[in-house]
Amino acid sequence: MLTPRRNGAEVGDARSTGLCNLTGAAIARHYNTLAILHAGVSMTFTRFQLAFALFPLFAMVFGTELHAGARTESYGQPSSSFSSPTSIRIAVVSSQLTVNRLRGLGFKADLIQEADADPAKLKDYTVIYLPTGWAQQQNQLAHYDQLAGSFHQFIKRGGALIVGQPNPYQLPGNQCQPKMLPYPVTFVSPYNDKDKTRVNLGKNHFITKDLADDELPFPFDEMRQVDKHYQQLAKQKSTGICSLAVASFGMGRVVIHTASEGSGAKVPLPDRVLKRMVHWAARRHAP
Repeated sequence: MLTPRRNGAEVGDARSTGLCNLTGAAIARHYNTLAILHAGVSMTFTRFQLAFALFPLFAMVFGTELHAGARTESYGQPSSSFSSPTSIRIAVVSSQLTVNRLRGLGFKADLIQEADADPAKLKDYTVIYLPTGWAQQQNQLAHYDQLAGSFHQFIKRGGALIVGQPNPYQLPGNQCQPKMLPYPVTFVSPYNDKDKTRVNLGKNHFITKDLADDELPFPFDEMRQVDKHYQQLAKQKSTGICSLAVASFGMGRVVIHTASEGSGAKVPLPDRVLKRMVHWAARRHAP
């Protein structure tokens, strides 16, 4: 879900218009004063001198208008600008491989043990990342279900949650519906890799803008019954199964992907896709 740009644009336009009206009146008074001086004191006051006298006021009007226009932003829209990765702190649960990969991309990533993966203890982090295999056993899923309220509060207050494939092959029915996600998604472990073709559903979204289909995450877990609050950005062509979804919740954001972060995956997750996921989730992509 994208944050509307309406507020920023309207505020900027209103301020600019008001300032132009006020300053226009000041220019008119200044011009009249100069005209009287021109007529009563000297006939040698040239057009060049008049323009020179008015220049500061014109500069103030047009300079302010340009500045107000520059404040208008496309928050949540694709942008070519990134903030410095080092300004984003990421708590990665139980995966040194993912920590190393994120550090290689310039992020400040720390390894957090599952027992410490309580958002209430991780307030200094911008992003919490649950990588592949985070809920493949019943005790793991139960741990996160018990912390559902803590996760929801973390996201509502502006935190970011990135969730990889839970890989629930040891759970009943080989599936799970984690309660710690703000909106429900059902994950199923079996997947169909006979046709690896993916489809870009979010060609105007920051994460998937200009991505080729073969760069998109592959559904190594199937996401079924994806809640309507999520925007689905990629799917497998032959099955229609979603492999990348995003949502806003309160002041924070959630990214769910079912790719594998490992370098030896059948369908690797490209660095630039992983990097975009982090920047979008952390709201650090806008100029």
